[in-house]
Amino acid sequence: GGYDVFMARKQPIGWSKPVNLGYPLNTHRDEMDFFVNARGDKGYINADRLGGSGKQDLYVFNLDERLRPRPTFVLNGRITDCADQAPLSARLHLIELATGDTVLSVASDSRTGRYTTAAPASKRYLAHIEAEGYAFVSLAFPLQDKVTAQFARHCLQRLAPGITFALNYVFFDVDNAVLKPESWIELNKLAALMQRYPEMEVMIEASAVAAPEVALSQVEAVCNYLVAQGVARQRLRAPSQPPGVLKQGITVRILRL
Repeated sequence: GGYDVFMARKQPIGWSKPVNLGYPLNTHRDEMDFFVNARGDKGYINADRLGGSGKQDLYVFNLDERLRPRPTFVLNGRITDCADQAPLSARLHLIELATGDTVLSVASDSRTGRYTTAAPASKRYLAHIEAEGYAFVSLAFPLQDKVTAQFARHCLQRLAPGITFALNYVFFDVDNAVLKPESWIELNKLAALMQRYPEMEVMIEASAVAAPEVALSQVEAVCNYLVAQGVARQRLRAPSQPPGVLKQGITVRILRL
């Protein structure tokens, strides 16, 4: 017909070749304004069909399994300053944990601190949130095989001597001080932050979940990794005694900025 509906799928780079969806969706008349609901199982179309109420009518139909979009996770959020809750202009980078690839980056609105983004479900992501002059925050999202939506609130601490922030996704096996490969993503972000602030000195601390001596070895493993990324060893401090209070994972305390 005059106007037809075509389909293309997003690829890692670019889009697939558009394909005409054919009859019965397309006819010799005009089919326009195709829309799919959030669940991906129903389609809506503006079409000129015999038996309609007017020249152009709206139709709804069950979408063929082969034509349904891949499940998508929608994330809405707001990013603020931890001290005064003022909205921040920040960036959220969604990183696929399995590959370390950045899937997308989105900026929060400077007036409201809000952002909205979407990504394919069925994958594990690390959301890295950063803003100039602030300590970053990292969060993980295990996304299911269905369309979901989540609203999240995050606050960032302004960089200053004395603040402490967590490295939420630095992993070791129990009773082990060998870094897991998925830890490299967040440690690379810390190394990059310290390279942007060459006077920064930090204290690295770990939990004592397994044993105190293991916690100290884990701190040393983190320091060694950062040194391998170009951070001078004298800028990294480690506690001389095992932690007396249990902490969650690895924490970073800024000593000098």
